[in-house]
Amino acid sequence: MKEIKQLNPECLEFFEDIDLQKWTQSHDNEYRYGWMTSNAAECMNGVFKGARMLPMTSLVRLTFYRTILYFERRIAEISEAVDRGEVYTEYAMKKLKRWETRASAHSVTSIDRETQTFEVHTGMSMISPYKGQHTQVVTLVHYMFLQFLFDFDQAGTYAWGAATLAWLYRKLCQASNAQFLEIDGPLMLLQVWAYDRFSIIAPQRTLQHSDGRPLSFSDIQATSEQSGNMLLIYRWTFDRLSRSQINWTPYTPDIMASLPVRCQSGQAVWTYVGPLICFHLVEKHQPDRVLRQFNMLQTPPAISYTDQRLHQIDLRGKHDQDWRRIHAEHIGVWNSRYDFRVEAPTTSEPTVSENYFVWYRSITRRFITQEGAFYHCMYDFVDEVQTFSVEHDIEALGQICDRTTERVDHIIQQTRRLTVADTDRRRMRRRRRRQGDDVVEGDEDN
Repeated sequence: MKEIKQLNPECLEFFEDIDLQKWTQSHDNEYRYGWMTSNAAECMNGVFKGARMLPMTSLVRLTFYRTILYFERRIAEISEAVDRGEVYTEYAMKKLKRWETRASAHSVTSIDRETQTFEVHTGMSMISPYKGQHTQVVTLVHYMFLQFLFDFDQAGTYAWGAATLAWLYRKLCQASNAQFLEIDGPLMLLQVWAYDRFSIIAPQRTLQHSDGRPLSFSDIQATSEQSGNMLLIYRWTFDRLSRSQINWTPYTPDIMASLPVRCQSGQAVWTYVGPLICFHLVEKHQPDRVLRQFNMLQTPPAISYTDQRLHQIDLRGKHDQDWRRIHAEHIGVWNSRYDFRVEAPTTSEPTVSENYFVWYRSITRRFITQEGAFYHCMYDFVDEVQTFSVEHDIEALGQICDRTTERVDHIIQQTRRLTVADTDRRRMRRRRRRQGDDVVEGDEDN
């Protein structure tokens, strides 16, 4: 705007009289119109090619006659192709054959047909030896969702968020089974939530250099280069997790005011306790277990039972099922969701009732590893001894506890490094075996 004003103040006045939404992308209410030109505009660019410098009358005349010529020529070509029984144009067939030739060197592995996720291995390029030979995981849009996308106005009225949560909950249930080695689904949602609520596991990255320059993509270290044993690190971190390291900041009015309007819709059902449905999936939504996020007193929630019959339903051989009829009971609860919202006393800060942790310890698995449990017990004992030494003025006993704590920390750090290194060695041995390399003497698995 400053440049326009410097070049031509009258031009700026002309634009200021026009609604900003009509000519700027920064004030278009996030509709993002005009980012791509239409096919019709691109076609006209082809017509104008070589004629842009002609006088206006000649330009219009040339455009008119050239368009007629293109129409007559193309309709004759298409008519002949239709008479020969051809379905696609010669241009389209050339592209299809080129893609077919390229795809002949690809191999596809089915990972999860239920979610339409596949692993594609590309062969070496016939044009360049430096291209190809990649592995990509491709997730296709399941055809059962397409029927709801014909009318975008109507599509905006569906509960896509509830369906996404149902899908994520089911994948989390599957991943809790020790036989499952991988997890898929809307994991970005889970990751963002975990980074926000457990900041201790969130990546700590500086977004700019020391001189203020922003980081480029090459400046950021890839995750695979950080550590191949993030699982061990996460287990260790969660075993040592304390209550103060969990972020229970509730959805306060000031936080809600900073969010876009689309993120504030549906607040009335955020505390709904009941089933979420997505075709064959039925998963229970239980915000009564995280009431601190809603400025409510956290009390022991009601006992929840999982219907194993629901978890046994999948899409294999059931693509023509009427899920509205099969899940009519659960859909009825969802339709009455405003009647199933949890209620609890409001609090000024995240608070739990006196009997909450008694219930929590009785139903949860507090530690992931034995080492984490031993560490916790050791620290609890040392903490009790230190409290006793302060109360009874036994300074020497407190110093012994401090030295013991330091030694335990040192031993655990050394053990963790050894465990990580040992895991790296096992991974390298497995990779060499898959590649057919010989294992050197002394490098066998224990």
